[in-house]
Amino acid sequence: MLMLLKAVLHRQPVPVLRKAINWENLQKQCDFHNVLSIVYLGILGMEKGGFKAAEEQFYQKYRKALLLNNAFENAEQVLKWQLERHHIHALLLAGAECRELYPQPEMAYPGAIRILLADKDMGAVHQFMTEMDYERQENRIDTGIIYTRTPLLKVIFYTQFPVENKLYQKYFSEPIKKYQVQSGYCYIHSLEPEDEYLYMIGRIVELYVRKLLKIRDILDYWSFCRSVNQDFEWELVRDFLQKARFAEFTRQIDSLAQMWFGAEDIPYDDMTERLEEYILSDGDGYRALGEQLLPRETMRLNFYQRDREKEWSVKKKTWFFPSRDYMVQFFPILEKFSFLFANS
Repeated sequence: MLMLLKAVLHRQPVPVLRKAINWENLQKQCDFHNVLSIVYLGILGMEKGGFKAAEEQFYQKYRKALLLNNAFENAEQVLKWQLERHHIHALLLAGAECRELYPQPEMAYPGAIRILLADKDMGAVHQFMTEMDYERQENRIDTGIIYTRTPLLKVIFYTQFPVENKLYQKYFSEPIKKYQVQSGYCYIHSLEPEDEYLYMIGRIVELYVRKLLKIRDILDYWSFCRSVNQDFEWELVRDFLQKARFAEFTRQIDSLAQMWFGAEDIPYDDMTERLEEYILSDGDGYRALGEQLLPRETMRLNFYQRDREKEWSVKKKTWFFPSRDYMVQFFPILEKFSFLFANS
């Protein structure tokens, strides 16, 4: 998968693979890491032994990615119009502009439109999102307020900067109206390139801590770094990341991105290999590596080390099916009808 990604990104011939490809497994991995549209383009340029059976599924998912990219762009334009109409200052953190990072727009994966605004504006936002047939969804991942709509559109509103680092919170604490205004708008704001880079690193940290980091996140980071011009203030962002104690983590992310997608082979150390293994193996070695890369995040690393989904399922089961003692305490008559406690 990584070889196909690298070949497509650099517009190079796809290398001849010595081993037969398990197409079903490749499709699942591409889906999980949100890179199927790029891999599909790579497959078109190679000898596809045994691919015929999986070709239709790959094509349909590629076509779906094309349609979804267009849907995200249209949805973002409508959201901007709504925010302008309601005079709501909003900072666009992520959206359809990620398409500009890739040679072909369909290579991008927006995932979600992410918007930062003031808490006082959420009432108006909820009203117009409901009017546009968006449904509010439960969010157990971060502090964002999620709205979804068919087909797979997701919009996340934040009322505080979504990076749980004190230095980040202080740095991005200015009123939204102070950020640069997008051309053609009065209330839609965007980050300067240096701030966008810091946000991207902060988001990658959050994804790592929550065991959600994927190949696509590293690919977006690599693509963004390639897009910045020579005026980009690298010294400024590196100094900030050093103070936030994200410097080593950033160095390893950069090393991994270059190892996977860079045009030239670069030297990398054992920690880079462990970071690669963590992403490709869905969390293996997560906590030990995290303590070295993110020394300030130990408490959160411990928290997310636990199986949160399993704990949540158990908690919900307890709500729906309270214990016998609990029920008898409030309804003593149930003592006479023990057959109602079939699961006791």
